[in-house]
Amino acid sequence: LVEGSIRKIGNRIRLNAQLVNAVDGCDLWSESYERTMEHVFTLQEELCQAIVAVLPLAQRETASKLAPQPTAALDAYTFYLRGRYSAHKRSVEGFALAIEYFEQAVEKDPGFALAHAGLAECWAFRGFPEFGDLPPYEAMPKAKAAALEALRLDPRLPEGHTWLGVIHFLFDWDWAAAEQELRRALQLQPEHAYAETWYAIFLANMGRHEEAMQRILHAHALEPLSLSIRLCVGRCHFFARRYEEALACIEGILRDEPGHVLTTIWAARTLSALGRFADALEVTKSVPPEAQTPYLRSCAAYALAGLGLADEARSRCATLRREFDAGPFFTLFVLAATHARLGDYDTALDMLDECYRLRDGWLAFVLTQPSYHGLRGHPRFEQLLADLNFPPGAAEAPGRSSSSGAESLRTSLS
Repeated sequence: LVEGSIRKIGNRIRLNAQLVNAVDGCDLWSESYERTMEHVFTLQEELCQAIVAVLPLAQRETASKLAPQPTAALDAYTFYLRGRYSAHKRSVEGFALAIEYFEQAVEKDPGFALAHAGLAECWAFRGFPEFGDLPPYEAMPKAKAAALEALRLDPRLPEGHTWLGVIHFLFDWDWAAAEQELRRALQLQPEHAYAETWYAIFLANMGRHEEAMQRILHAHALEPLSLSIRLCVGRCHFFARRYEEALACIEGILRDEPGHVLTTIWAARTLSALGRFADALEVTKSVPPEAQTPYLRSCAAYALAGLGLADEARSRCATLRREFDAGPFFTLFVLAATHARLGDYDTALDMLDECYRLRDGWLAFVLTQPSYHGLRGHPRFEQLLADLNFPPGAAEAPGRSSSSGAESLRTSLS
């Protein structure tokens, strides 16, 4: 284990670091450093080299190469770190603040590829209705421009390929290009947990569920404390229609993070998929009224429809529809599902057509949603699927995947 402490006074920093044997707690090495902030990148390299030098020989020989210095501008790096902190909050406010920080980083160093990739990440999330607040056609082109600029500056940047792949998946609906970029990110950095997570989500929605589960479990092993990756384990079970497994995973997260809105949403969706509509409605009430999002309230309306309370479900849908027309962007995808559940097929299909015009990223997930099974065979729904041009086999029964895909997965993990 590497332990340490750092103190900053004015323009100077003092760093104490030690390498500890995790078996018996004994110090293998320790050192103190005093530098000015201008030499922080040199200090990073000194510290890494010193630690590698005292590792046992076998570990030293297999230690990863030091990452290249991302920028020579200390101010740009400081803004980048603040942007990363804000982006990890995974909230609209966090993404908006992160964009400001990343833009300041790029202003200080226009050639800072990682900062451009950070902008791609945040604009992409703001353009995906599960997380964001902007219409996809407004946010996603900005995300794509930032990702392409990151890759122009550094064609081997895993983050650039990851976010370009996500944009191809959620906005362009270019399935081949999405897989190509996500696989390229993992070729460049096989242990990139978030590239692995997005690739798992992509595979699940292409009907390649066994591959998806292996990928998401690998991501979880890389980042076991990440709430978002833990939730994606549950999602991959959900997409494969393994609802009991999905619920067990999601309920485990809620025990650790009670009231977490997105996890509560997925709990409600999974309970509804199991036919436990009363439980789904109850779990939506666990979030305080002031924290309830349109997405969560749409899940409540779906549960009401499942309970046969059609008038109340339609009333809530009407309220949400008025909010959509008058206020910030959110998805109509779940609202359409409620109308499909109620048998209001024309209304549901009108909303799905609207999602298509808006390039709503949720349409990439349409084949894995049990709420739309009742629309299969309807000419308008089948035309929507044809327009989305899913690859052959994407609509097959969960659990089926191509042998070539499984072989490529085994190769990449080995």
